Amino acid sequence: MEEPKASSIREAKYLIHNTVQTALAHAVSEGSICFSIEEYSCIQAVTHIDGLVWSSDALLSLFQKHFIVRHCFFCLNDTPTDYAPYQMAIAPTGLVLTRTNEKTVGSHAVSADSIVAELRDFYFDFSHYTQATSESVVALMSSFWVKFNSLDQREESLARLSLTPQATWPEVIARYRQMAQACHPDRGGSEQEFHEVRQAYDRLKAVMAK
Repeated sequence: MEEPKASSIREAKYLIHNTVQTALAHAVSEGSICFSIEEYSCIQAVTHIDGLVWSSDALLSLFQKHFIVRHCFFCLNDTPTDYAPYQMAIAPTGLVLTRTNEKTVGSHAVSADSIVAELRDFYFDFSHYTQATSESVVALMSSFWVKFNSLDQREESLARLSLTPQATWPEVIARYRQMAQACHPDRGGSEQEFHEVRQAYDRLKAVMAK
């Protein structure tokens, strides 16, 4: 697949930016604390842009549209002042904008810095777009959801290892080794406790290990 033309990407960013601005104006008038933009609505907006050619394979075509939309999301996220008084966050289903100084309970925005940076790098590298195949897309979807589910359970896993949300990866390793040794069944510990400690470590490894 060829890399999309810069003019087509600019048009996609323009369309999505306008979608966000329209929703933002409505949220401000209603006094909403939080609102969201679904990725699906953005995919619909970019589908008919001139110069964007989609694969005849349904799965691959959906990935192409998803990639373009996510690239635009991260571009928009680089200019946060455009969306004041709301703060933008990128979620698995689209964009979430929350009024500054408000905390949305249960938000599923992707918030860990390491994950945000990793995803941004991915969607800014168009080789992932041009070299994608149906097989690579299936593998990518699987790996992403494993990582996201681990991210969503990060604080719970840290708490299971008696660590704070600010804990570093070396601290996780050290605490895991300490707890695994103490509760290992071969040393008289609980098999259930050992399993929970190991599961917490594996989840954290997926989102914190370099």
